Amino acid sequence: MSKRFIDVAAGLLLTSDGQLLLAQRPGDKAWSGWWELPGGKIEAGESSKRALVRELQEELGIQVTDATPWVTYVHEYPKTVVRLAFHRVTGWKGEPVGAEGQEIAWVDISNPTGV
Repeated sequence: MSKRFIDVAAGLLLTSDGQLLLAQRPGDKAWSGWWELPGGKIEAGESSKRALVRELQEELGIQVTDATPWVTYVHEYPKTVVRLAFHRVTGWKGEPVGAEGQEIAWVDISNPTGV
């Protein structure tokens, strides 16, 4: 039995003073309650950057103005293989909110135990 393969775009929203935005997974999704970088699945024919822009608009209600590809990481779960395309997001319009009911938190990257 082969594992399902999923492409995901994720954003590291970084402020100039060293704050990183994390989002808590909603109760109706796998790994609910876990903190993660915002983002989501890349649709067929969609670039990772385009998916990131779409997902951050849907999840956080923001419009990305500056994002740069950073690193890609592949992780194997028991039933799936996920390829995560991370982007550094340093510019956006709007104030991030949990548009899907999820909690969000800004964390000082020099002290990541704050969540």
